[in-house]
Amino acid sequence: MDFIAKKNAHDRLLGVTHLEADRELLKQKAPQHHLLKRGVFNRLQDASSILFALLDFATEEEIV
Repeated sequence: MDFIAKKNAHDRLLGVTHLEADRELLKQKAPQHHLLKRGVFNRLQDASSILFALLDFATEEEIV
């Protein structure tokens, strides 16, 4: 997925309420990812970072 497609998918999917679900999916797809090793400090920023990383490993349809 190129950057523009990834950014557009990110913007469509971003929601703080989905932070835990996105973390769980990232844990399934990439259990050693460095974002899983840190705690949640800023929910919006962390949700954005996790979603952006998740788009490297899962399609938009899988995330929904």
